[in-house]
Amino acid sequence: MEKIGFGIIGTGRISDWVLRGAVLDPRFEAVAVCSRHPESAVRFAESHGIASAYSDLDEMLADPAVRAVYIGTPNHTHHDLAIRCLRKGKHVLCEKPLASNAAQAREMAKEARERGLLLMEAMISTLSPNFMKLQEKISCIGTVRHYFAAFCQYSSKIDLLRKILSGEESCPVPSSFNPDHSGGATQDIGIYTIYPMVTLFGKPESVLCKFCLPLFGSIIFQQLYNIADSLVAGKFIGENALAAVGNSYEITLIFIAFAFGCNIGCSVLAAQLFGAKRYKDLKTAVYTALISSAVMCAVLMAVGMLFSDGLLHLIRTP
Repeated sequence: MEKIGFGIIGTGRISDWVLRGAVLDPRFEAVAVCSRHPESAVRFAESHGIASAYSDLDEMLADPAVRAVYIGTPNHTHHDLAIRCLRKGKHVLCEKPLASNAAQAREMAKEARERGLLLMEAMISTLSPNFMKLQEKISCIGTVRHYFAAFCQYSSKIDLLRKILSGEESCPVPSSFNPDHSGGATQDIGIYTIYPMVTLFGKPESVLCKFCLPLFGSIIFQQLYNIADSLVAGKFIGENALAAVGNSYEITLIFIAFAFGCNIGCSVLAAQLFGAKRYKDLKTAVYTALISSAVMCAVLMAVGMLFSDGLLHLIRTP
């Protein structure tokens, strides 16, 4: 079986993680690595058994053993590096996001098409066997009318960011949080919710983003539910999630109760608001929302405080 010689650009955690999986494919062979820091390139090459280490990208791209390149560098560098690689006749597998904006992505795609080269975004979620099966079977459920996706995790860089903002650390802001490096929630994590949607249903005809009270209530409920889910995972599965919100399950359940009450109240408000013809109807809807929120909040707070230990005991894993 013919192997494809890959050059690796970047020696960070992502490149290391990708390479550990890539070597399991018999068609893949890492033949070179490039880093701005020579010692980092040498260290990475030695740890992965890579023959050549470079600190100059042009030198690596001139290596005849390199037929394709994997780009695992910060987001804002993807466009320029990919263009350079394509112009040297190399196929490109680029870490997500492919580019910082649509204009850059179009330029990269145009360059690849004109040169007859492959340009691919390393989006793992849409290439997994379970997602491919979903694509194959989704038509069986009929017309899909609603898509909801959430990707919530405690960032490995958030503690460092807090120290930087408080003055405890003087190092640069991590790229994933730095807008000047094309960082941010959408580029870092949110892309994992958007990409599958576009893959399954195609390019959106329009995009609407607006703030409204019912939506706000739903978001509160969803996010606080995720906090509780992380707490349970941290306590019983071993993830380091407790640091985010503390050890009090009673407080967490109170938060959930409050969010649940707000969610129900806001739903009632939405139903009345969009059908209300008179001010009196709207006034009644507001009162109904407030009362239902307060009642549900009080009931679930009481349940959370009285029975949290018993509930958590039931879900304890061995």
